[in-house]
Amino acid sequence: MVKIRPHQLNHRANFGAIKEELNPNTGSNSKTFVSEFALWCAFRTRTINQMFAAKAAGLEDTRTIAVRHNPKVIETYRVQIDGDLYKIENISPDDTNGFMTFDFITLSKITGVKGG
Repeated sequence: MVKIRPHQLNHRANFGAIKEELNPNTGSNSKTFVSEFALWCAFRTRTINQMFAAKAAGLEDTRTIAVRHNPKVIETYRVQIDGDLYKIENISPDDTNGFMTFDFITLSKITGVKGG
């Protein structure tokens, strides 16, 4: 069981999608992030073994967050944390009946909204 205390969930993660919206000033469509729901999260540090495993899997430029278990979180969502936009690479859910269960979500940073 992972020991995460509620005070460690100190970042707000907005889960949503990239959608095209009409810019009223120019009349053209632009891609923007639209949030559907938000969860508190904590960034997790990796051990040396986890870093080597991530590199072997091609995920060396990723970050991992922990959120309280939520079945609404799916891999098609984009995640916005502290103004940065991320793509979900992997979800490791803990769907046991425990009181304090956490899902670990591996994220890769999106450098621009286009193509996200």
